[in-house]
Amino acid sequence: MARIDLLPSGGCQYKANLHCHSHLSDGEFSPEKLRDIYREKGYSVLAVTDHNRLVEHSDLNREDFLMLTGYEVDFLSGEKPDWMQCRCCHLNLYSKTPTPSGQPDEGLSRAYTPDSVNAMIRKAGAMGFLACYNHPQWSMETQEEYGKYEGCFAMEVRNYGCTADGGQDSNNILVYEDMLRHGKRLAVVASDDNHNHHPLDHPNSDSFGGFTMIAAPSLSYPAVIAALEKGDFYASGGPLITALYVEDGELVVECPPCREIIFACESRRALRVAGEPLTGARFPLLPQDGYVRIEVADEKGERAFTRAYFPGKDFPKAFCGGE
Repeated sequence: MARIDLLPSGGCQYKANLHCHSHLSDGEFSPEKLRDIYREKGYSVLAVTDHNRLVEHSDLNREDFLMLTGYEVDFLSGEKPDWMQCRCCHLNLYSKTPTPSGQPDEGLSRAYTPDSVNAMIRKAGAMGFLACYNHPQWSMETQEEYGKYEGCFAMEVRNYGCTADGGQDSNNILVYEDMLRHGKRLAVVASDDNHNHHPLDHPNSDSFGGFTMIAAPSLSYPAVIAALEKGDFYASGGPLITALYVEDGELVVECPPCREIIFACESRRALRVAGEPLTGARFPLLPQDGYVRIEVADEKGERAFTRAYFPGKDFPKAFCGGE
């Protein structure tokens, strides 16, 4: 049976920080400095997503570095919300073109209700934006809230800014599983959400701890956006994944040396391969698995997460074997 790549094998994987704040909102650094520090660390893509303010930064592009146009919009509960106490919803909106026609939240309510959030997601989609659901644990939301949101292409399963502040994103993968079990079809993002209130060498620095690896044929705006739309990326706090494919009734993952690889699915069945060093694993696919996804852990305990892949959509059901 032919091999089907779930992560495209042609082209390159580009390291991206898709959540970042500059001095145009509540960050410390200029967009140019943010570009420079991420470029020096081997990143290829940066989205400066300032709060409720959409600014294009295409002038900062370089041949080896791409700036995505986007911003973060927030919905806060209460008439005079105390951000330390209130539940909230934050969305990152990424423009499919470098120069969008407008800012989606203009003229819309930012009241903390599912109707307001969904209206924003719908309008953003109509205007050519992709919506990502951010840091659910930090937002103190539950299934009662996030279960009503419709139309996001992805959610953050790692937000390093929250980790640097005290570990408030450790259970976001559980939120992702909850979303999947309630019929949501989302990809996964890891980001820094950095504001840089501490020096880069400080133990609480919020830079360089969460990234998204985007598999695209080239480092161009259309190619990177197309990869995001298709879900051709994975989220990580450190480990890398070099290949992910189905072949001969198995889900196969390849990676640089790691400590642990986990196969998770919609059923209760889960599989774990551990040892040092691991450079890959093969997991049999069964019809009752439903969606399938992979986690890879390194020697520091940091993890990479693939999105959930669905038989019949992402690969033929015939690739799932028998009992």
